[in-house]
Amino acid sequence: MRKGKFLLLAALISVVVVGFALPVGASDHDNHVAIFAGLTHAEGENAFTLGADYERRLPGDASMFGVALLVDATVQEKGDSHKHTIYAGGVMIHPWEGLKLGAFGGVERPDGEGNKGFVRGTVGYDIPMGHMSLTPGVSVDRAGGHTAVVYGVSLGYGF
Repeated sequence: MRKGKFLLLAALISVVVVGFALPVGASDHDNHVAIFAGLTHAEGENAFTLGADYERRLPGDASMFGVALLVDATVQEKGDSHKHTIYAGGVMIHPWEGLKLGAFGGVERPDGEGNKGFVRGTVGYDIPMGHMSLTPGVSVDRAGGHTAVVYGVSLGYGF
């Protein structure tokens, strides 16, 4: 798993470095959908994580704000039958160029267990590429008395 963490970190760093050389423009769109790939680190273990999200930017003077929905799921590894899926809604703030901050609340559904309340704080940086965007990001999740850190990259489309 160390090799996977190293490769993901190297990809995040290169995306951020390249991103500062690209023109800003992804915020020209009111709607944004994205798919996510990354790692979730919780209780000393890592799990591959896939997700999707949708954001709607508010109109006019409030355009630095958006409302968003997301779903993330850890992917099972061999011999591991414990998978977590989260469903959440929240608000996003875009205070400067591609920087975005978010707060979410929702439900975590661990396999074999009941639903748990869930909160997430997130930070990311949209690197625009026309209608597309590449977004490295980090989130901190809290559910059922446990904390997890989720980090990875989203590939998005603005319309």
